[in-house]
Amino acid sequence: MELAKELIADVRRFDEQLTANAKTMTALLDEHGTRLREIDGVGPVLAARLLGRTGSPKRFASAAAYANYTGTAPVQIASADSSRHRLSRYGDRQLNSAIYIIAMTQIRMPASAGRAFYDKKIAEGDLAGMLGGAVAIDSGGARIAERL
Repeated sequence: MELAKELIADVRRFDEQLTANAKTMTALLDEHGTRLREIDGVGPVLAARLLGRTGSPKRFASAAAYANYTGTAPVQIASADSSRHRLSRYGDRQLNSAIYIIAMTQIRMPASAGRAFYDKKIAEGDLAGMLGGAVAIDSGGARIAERL
């Protein structure tokens, strides 16, 4: 019984720490003046993660340069008579992961721009099944990186 009480106390303490951390991040983001939290799917934790990994956005010449940095820019793969695009395996994997989380969150939000883009990609017809969903998510990630 004592162990259960200790575990409950630990959970409560961790919950208080998470709440305090979220408040601190929100205050720091307000000081920074970022508008990242206006994007669907971006809360204080993801906004702080994006800013911490990216640094000053002024160091990127264009949205395409930022997409390349995050690994969300498509790369052309050509072999013989076929040519296709896939996502780069390079770039900052932590940023790529954060953008993927944003894309998945937007897909789950019926009124978001990310969901509308996902539905449009699926409706185009050349995307089918699970692969089509993955391609739409990858494309959505690139579009999110452009907005950041």
